[in-house]
Amino acid sequence: MKGKQEEKELYLVCSAHLDPIWQWGWQEGAAAALATFRSAADLLDRFDYVFCHNEALLYQWMEEYDPALFARIQAFVKEGKWHIMGGWYLQPDCNMPCGESLLRQILVGRAYFAEKFGEEFLPRTAVNFDPFGHSWGLPQILRQCGYENYLFMRPLPEEEPEIPRSAFLWRGVDGSEVKSAYSGFYASALGNLQAKIETELDMFEKGEDPRIQNGGSLLLTCWGVGNHGGGPSAKDLEYITEEIARGTRVKIVHSTPDQFFDKVQPQAIYEKALNSCMPGCYTSIIRIKQMHRELENKLYSAEKICAAADLNGLLEYPESELAEAEKALLFCEFHDILPGSCIRQGEKEALRRLSYGIDIVEKLRLRAFFALSAGLPRAKQGEYPILVYNPHPYLVRTTVDCGFMLADQQWDAQIWTGFVVYDGEKRLPSQMVKESSNINLDWSKRVMFDCELPAFSMRMLMAKPQIQEKPKVKDLPDGYRYTDAYKTVVFNAKTGFVDEILIEGESIVKRNTFAPVVYEDNPDAWGMGKEQHARLGKRKKAFRLMTAKESAAFLNAAGEISPLRIVEEGETCVIVEGFYRYHYSSIVMKYTLYRNSSEIDISLRVLWNESDKMLKLHIPAGFRGECVGQISFGREHLPQTGKENILQQWVAYGNDNFLFAICNDGVYGSSCENGDLGITLLRGAVYAAHPIETRPIVAQDRFSERIDHGERFYRFRFVAGKTCELSPTLDRRAQLFNEQPIVLNAFPAGKGTCPFPALKLSDESVVMTSFKRARSGDGYLVRLWNNTDCVRSTVLTVGSSSAVALALNFGKYEFKTIRLANGVLSELPCAEI
Repeated sequence: MKGKQEEKELYLVCSAHLDPIWQWGWQEGAAAALATFRSAADLLDRFDYVFCHNEALLYQWMEEYDPALFARIQAFVKEGKWHIMGGWYLQPDCNMPCGESLLRQILVGRAYFAEKFGEEFLPRTAVNFDPFGHSWGLPQILRQCGYENYLFMRPLPEEEPEIPRSAFLWRGVDGSEVKSAYSGFYASALGNLQAKIETELDMFEKGEDPRIQNGGSLLLTCWGVGNHGGGPSAKDLEYITEEIARGTRVKIVHSTPDQFFDKVQPQAIYEKALNSCMPGCYTSIIRIKQMHRELENKLYSAEKICAAADLNGLLEYPESELAEAEKALLFCEFHDILPGSCIRQGEKEALRRLSYGIDIVEKLRLRAFFALSAGLPRAKQGEYPILVYNPHPYLVRTTVDCGFMLADQQWDAQIWTGFVVYDGEKRLPSQMVKESSNINLDWSKRVMFDCELPAFSMRMLMAKPQIQEKPKVKDLPDGYRYTDAYKTVVFNAKTGFVDEILIEGESIVKRNTFAPVVYEDNPDAWGMGKEQHARLGKRKKAFRLMTAKESAAFLNAAGEISPLRIVEEGETCVIVEGFYRYHYSSIVMKYTLYRNSSEIDISLRVLWNESDKMLKLHIPAGFRGECVGQISFGREHLPQTGKENILQQWVAYGNDNFLFAICNDGVYGSSCENGDLGITLLRGAVYAAHPIETRPIVAQDRFSERIDHGERFYRFRFVAGKTCELSPTLDRRAQLFNEQPIVLNAFPAGKGTCPFPALKLSDESVVMTSFKRARSGDGYLVRLWNNTDCVRSTVLTVGSSSAVALALNFGKYEFKTIRLANGVLSELPCAEI
């Protein structure tokens, strides 16, 4: 005898997708949010339905701009008529923020909702309808923040057919699992819900919709006017009320995502990222991306140095100021800001807000820096002290530089002052490099030096003056071959690029390494086309080395100047500078070859004036291997088909023997094709333009503002070596490149105590992503992450002794939150702020 067939149910989730910034500025977004929430509240007084909305930011706007409306919403939530959906600060891009930033999006949002509405109303389902893909690290983040389920819309079925459209278990890079489901389109047209429901009911009865759950008995439909808010309409609610009253082909239920997932019984398991989607967004409006990374790095660095100063009793932890900077970061991670899909006004507002956050944290870092250095001895007459602070819980060996001014101007043109740096009596490898100032006078100075920095330490080094010969620029010899104990780099004086890099005698790259290559593109900021989804851009050609006459004209100098020259040469590095040209654009590229490490830094000043074209920096591998990139709390193998990939602080290419990696401080797009690695620098697309049916992407009869025309700057670090040695340390290397030691020519007061090192970690593969005061006031929180797919162990130690220590075991890619309170370290069961 067959069991009774389950009743068919259509679960309606009513919301109003509202972008704080997109084709409008944030003020208009706030106005639309007020109107939408007010309309939804008024309709709740007339109709029996549930309104669902996420994004703490919008609720904060209600609280600030219409307190009476906010009080009504609080009452509706308690009555069960208004559902706190998602519970995040906003719907961010879910690929580019680092794992710590995604945690903050969730934890800051949930803390706000818990405070204003009560913890009992926190949702169990995270909701991100509109972001352009979702990192494979998200399942672990969701589970650690108390979520059981995940509701998403992108990628669309035609973009990634492999992703199940019925409910499935999404298994993350670390093995964590959450129930997940594709929502279908998140909105409905104004007053047109009837057509959407009837279409879905027809597919429901025929079993044609892959979103139908539980053997054909359950379907979720999202509705409400979105994209500029609006939400439910009276006409739509009247229709639904009548349909429920008369009894339809299926049972219609006003629902929430939580109630839907309570009924769902997933059948499949999916073990990849929910990517890719709209790959142009990995690069468009590169300045937002770069400044986002800058604030991200400086915020977490500021938290660390302020926590260290607070732990030492030297400074009160500036929680409210750091929280203000954090909100600026979270706001600009919104999925139409960070991906570069907003209008120019949105770009201006985002850059202004990011600058505001950076200004806050730079002031706080300096406050803590001076507090930590106050107990160092006073400098003697004629000494130039250089203070260097290491904000990391491990020993750092690195090369840094410091600028300062001579005590007085030196006007004698026959004399030039240089400096040598000492650590106590020990002379450090050091050399003078070009100062930031361009005043042609012996006054402003910059010295570069190698140093060793213990964990969480403040070091006082001394720059001592001596009369030197002023460094001179010289032409790069033909066939120039740079060699040190770690590497050999062979330059091609005709192309201006690198022909070969040898590590332990093995050639690891091919000719034209670090060549900037221009691709044909189109005005679509998102990259929505099928061709772009498969491959972003069509190959054009590389920038070429300028001629000697072009170089002279570029420098506004007479005669001829070699376009490829050695501009710095000393004990710490050699710097090669080249001038390159393409059509209306030019590039100044510098290669910094460090003598005492395997690292090579590449910096580019790009003067870009190309429309509908894209620029990539290429590194063709000289061996067969695999491409791997950093993601939020994890790593992911990337295809070598030329498809655009999403990365964070590094992307690497290697095999069991050798590996090379490129660290960056603000780019996210890359591609790899048969070992040819391309880092995507910028796109000459149009602000907020994408295809609409068969219409032209942009108007042809007037000027449309182009993204990223103008001057742009980039920094990269190339590192190579044995895979077994380099791979476990990649994330620390990338973190050090992004969160560099704080260096300043400063004169300590000579009063106070010298601080003890706050924290130490014993394992090289465990990274500290956060160290801060707990917002609960209960001690400090430390976030640690195992950056490998192997089980790792580490010992976390507080202070200079091992009296306060905690041994920790990590699974693959696992992150943990540790509390330090009352001299005791303890592991927490879930993430906290």
